[in-house]
Amino acid sequence: MSINCRELYEYVAGVVCGDGSLWYDVKGRTYHVLIYDNNYTFIMTLKDMLQYCIGHRNIRVRSIKSGRCFELDVRGLEFYTTILDLIKHLLSNPSIPFVRGLTDAEGSLYHHGTITLEISNTKQDVVNAIYKLLESLKVKCFIVTERRKPPRRDIYKVRIRGWNNVIHFINVVKPLHPKIRDKLQNLMYTYRSLTH
Repeated sequence: MSINCRELYEYVAGVVCGDGSLWYDVKGRTYHVLIYDNNYTFIMTLKDMLQYCIGHRNIRVRSIKSGRCFELDVRGLEFYTTILDLIKHLLSNPSIPFVRGLTDAEGSLYHHGTITLEISNTKQDVVNAIYKLLESLKVKCFIVTERRKPPRRDIYKVRIRGWNNVIHFINVVKPLHPKIRDKLQNLMYTYRSLTH
């Protein structure tokens, strides 16, 4: 297995910005990088990739919410600091691995008349970073704001519409999560069967 660890860390920074958190346990005096997902295969793949870069110690996966969700917990000050620093840097200088991680964490793909891929977040600076990178990659997209009543926070979305734009995005960003890859494959199969 050949993994670029720097790119993996940028990817993890994106996933954490989407469906994760950085946490310091005062009582146990431990630093945690936490990632949550309902796809066990995805979590275990991510665990294996991280073990390649940082070793087997201090990485664990556990089931939460009665088995409907999984938590990947990477412990240690060095990794915690690396991810925190990368998030700060990548919000103003986004990279493809960072946006790949955000897509895998917060992306959704659907077809209601037009194929659409959305990446959502409650933090506008995160969505602006995605938009900035996609614009530089010539992926046609726009930002939508879903207003919500307080105390709930507004949701910001980068929206990519149309087959050509979505396929271009997939080819350039290369999401890893099955929820994106498998759904696209199913939509393409359905589209081909309807048009032939």
